[in-house]
Amino acid sequence: MPQDARIPLILGRPDRAAAGDALLAEGDHPAAAACFTPAISSGHGAGCACCASRNAAGRALAALLQDRARGTVPFFRRVVAFTLTQAGRREVEVALESDPVASSCFRLTAGDGR
Repeated sequence: MPQDARIPLILGRPDRAAAGDALLAEGDHPAAAACFTPAISSGHGAGCACCASRNAAGRALAALLQDRARGTVPFFRRVVAFTLTQAGRREVEVALESDPVASSCFRLTAGDGR
């Protein structure tokens, strides 16, 4: 079975980030390599025609990947996504399910994901 080459992403607290990890945070966090703020829900389902554009978490993940490629953030092997709310957690999950860049470059994993 081929190995999944996507970058592991875990949902957790900032203290779960280790050397070689990037921190993606909901809101502002001083140690975060990238931050996002969830949009207020429209009440529509994920993937509906009027809401199909990239969400804030998807944009933040794409920017984080671009920054890694440019060398403007240290190279990372895993992302720890720190969310403060259920909306933030869901936004990361939706990005990993439906955003073309996020879903092709990152995978949600449990545990240490290495």
